[in-house]
Amino acid sequence: MSATLINELKEHFRGLKRTVQSVSAGETSIKTGKEPLSFGLYRYLSLKLLEKGKKDFQFAHFFIVLCWNLMCRSNNVFGIDYRHMNWRDDALCIYFSHTKTDQLGERPKDPRHVYPNPHVPEICPVLALGLYWLTFSFDTSSKLFPGNSQYDRFRKALQRIANLEQVKQHLEELGLDSSDICSNSMRKGSATFCSSGSTSCPSSSAIHLRAGWAMGGVQDTYIRYEAAGDMYVGRTVSGLPRDRAEFASVGPYFKDNDEIQAGIEKVFPNLPDNLKEIGKNVLASLVYHSDFLLQTLPANDAVLKSVLFRDRNLLSSLKSLAIVSLPGDSNGRFATGVPPHISIITEMRNIQGKILEILPTVNNSVDMTIAGIIKELENRAIGAGTVTRDGLEGLLRATLEQVLAERGVALSNQTEDNLVENDAEVENDVVYTHNGYLIKLPVGFKLPSGTVEVAWQNWMLRDTIKRIPKLRNCSSVDFTDKNQRKRFSDFGFLMRLIENNARENNLWVVNPSIQQLNAMYKSWMDNVNIPEVTEKGRARRKGQLKWSSVVTFLKR
Repeated sequence: MSATLINELKEHFRGLKRTVQSVSAGETSIKTGKEPLSFGLYRYLSLKLLEKGKKDFQFAHFFIVLCWNLMCRSNNVFGIDYRHMNWRDDALCIYFSHTKTDQLGERPKDPRHVYPNPHVPEICPVLALGLYWLTFSFDTSSKLFPGNSQYDRFRKALQRIANLEQVKQHLEELGLDSSDICSNSMRKGSATFCSSGSTSCPSSSAIHLRAGWAMGGVQDTYIRYEAAGDMYVGRTVSGLPRDRAEFASVGPYFKDNDEIQAGIEKVFPNLPDNLKEIGKNVLASLVYHSDFLLQTLPANDAVLKSVLFRDRNLLSSLKSLAIVSLPGDSNGRFATGVPPHISIITEMRNIQGKILEILPTVNNSVDMTIAGIIKELENRAIGAGTVTRDGLEGLLRATLEQVLAERGVALSNQTEDNLVENDAEVENDVVYTHNGYLIKLPVGFKLPSGTVEVAWQNWMLRDTIKRIPKLRNCSSVDFTDKNQRKRFSDFGFLMRLIENNARENNLWVVNPSIQQLNAMYKSWMDNVNIPEVTEKGRARRKGQLKWSSVVTFLKR
């Protein structure tokens, strides 16, 4: 190298080094080009554009969703012609006449498959197309986006939504600025999400062909388009869940019915004949997601002013015909573009469903088998003269029935006067021991010292947390403290007054609900003879008196 060239290279590398140092110091941005749109931000912006409900925002929403799904440049989207669109099986197919890598249009014309997403309506491209058609009527042009300044229109709408305070704050939280997002962000984000958003991504060749990128060398010559690869890419970028069986969802679509054609003519009266099949599936998406649209779109939105949402009978009749086929549906449509691992997940889910169906039968058969074995063992033990638990229980019951029969009392006729009431929850109470005796209450248990209402609740209701029975089912021997035994005598005296009043007024219930319990208490409180005024002339608050004070007053 000459001395002049060496000096020039020194200056060049010295300047390059300074640039790298300024980036490291944070003086300049480390990012180059526009920021790729993340899937989360893509959903967020799509929803915000729908919620605003203006025509330009509806246009921008459709463009963002379409650009994301087609993974193409903005000029390709704005150049879409209605004559280059059709519906095939379960997908919308869009053809491009030329791309950046095929300026002369010499390559084969292969469709890009666009799939609906019935699970996330704000990013469903078929629903977005329906909203666009309801907002903007068809004109004489065959272009999907007629006009010469469509990109400026989109750019202004995107800038307006990005400058909203709520959206602006969200972008700042993500470390972004409104200037970081443009139409190329959708293309970058879609390709990134499709190629790196999962461990089971479509092949890089299918992604390159979808995005219109040149692979170079022999790859352009030997790696060609196949519909299956583009279908997998189409399902992936639509946002369908790649790790669940719902990835193979089909629809929304209509069941065959004569009302459908009439509905299409009412909702899309100027629909071209070559778009009839597309219009049928677009209308299915609109009616299937009608609840979402009614909740999301503002009341004055042009979509909600259309015939579809002003004719309730039309909407309800069509909605009953719109369905989504899930994997495993025997009568559902065939799903295209489904990879093998989704088929395996679907089969596993079907097997899981069948297992859950037969589990109750298996459990019942186990219980029946165990009961049969126990019964057979009991029979053999009785035959051998061996004492068993069931045999002993039967003997004791027979003896008790005989003794009670001699006294004129039937075992099955338990009453409140001769036996403790049959409380289904008694068996869950804890039994305690004290000085060799079994008692129902914990050692040191004390009666409540609150109002009569609190006392009544403790008398009639169990404490299910501390597992303390109704005090009505207890006696003084269950208390370990002598003072508490005496207080329980006064306590029971007052509670039996409330019981007797409830019986006289036909309100008595052994196991009452809260409402019945309060009714019994209120009836007694209304009838009890307690003066409203004290001896000193002060107003007496009957409901706030302690139960012990009420007992003292009544006894006096």
